[in-house]
Amino acid sequence: MLLKKLTGLALTAILLAGCGQPQAQKEKPAFYLVNVLDDASFADAHIPGSIHIDFMKVKAAAQDWDRNTPIVTYCSNAFCSASKDAAKSLLDLGFKQVWAYEGGMAEWYQLSLADTNYKVEGPAKAPYLQQKVAPLAPATGPVKIISAQELQKMLSPARL
Repeated sequence: MLLKKLTGLALTAILLAGCGQPQAQKEKPAFYLVNVLDDASFADAHIPGSIHIDFMKVKAAAQDWDRNTPIVTYCSNAFCSASKDAAKSLLDLGFKQVWAYEGGMAEWYQLSLADTNYKVEGPAKAPYLQQKVAPLAPATGPVKIISAQELQKMLSPARL
């Protein structure tokens, strides 16, 4: 379902540096994968290719982004509302394709222990990474939820 919406997009790695400030890019990114946690949490563990934008700075950082570029936000886990709140803020700014990855870094880390397709950058020592991630309830409201499997399919062609 999600991948059908993204058919035809040439997924490329998004390599952006420093607190959400993109480097000059010649090509429009296929999508943004945005970690909205604090600096320490991002340094400890993040999905390769994701950019770090503190939750409180998402609106300002996204002002110049193309509103048609897909965006996936994520935070620590389903107990954290930052990814969903950031996705809602981006929808309010007029972005058309926005998803929240609610399993977050904890689910991604746990999947990485059994499947090498789920890569993690950083030492991954934060205690929350060990919390078992429960299956997510169906999405309610305007924010669409993306599963780890759907996100992995988006990332695979990017060879991150």
